[in-house]
Amino acid sequence: MNARDEILHAIAAAGFAPKDFFLTQPPAPEKDKAAYARWHVRERRRWSIAQRKYRYGLTAHDLALIAPELPAASGADGGVTQARRMNGE
Repeated sequence: MNARDEILHAIAAAGFAPKDFFLTQPPAPEKDKAAYARWHVRERRRWSIAQRKYRYGLTAHDLALIAPELPAASGADGGVTQARRMNGE
């Protein structure tokens, strides 16, 4: 298992999604103590994964799922005709 797969496995095991490591997390709730406790536990789990990701030298973009490459669009229609051909239309 390479570093990327290890991090993705840790993210899934902790109940996160890779998108949780792209954006800034919401601030801690101020009024509700129970909500703050839940936020704090979740943030501690996220922080430990983020530290491991940093140690491996991975960025959030390295965790993104790689989409299959589509053929280059050509022509004035922006590739619509080519997409229709691929779909059998």
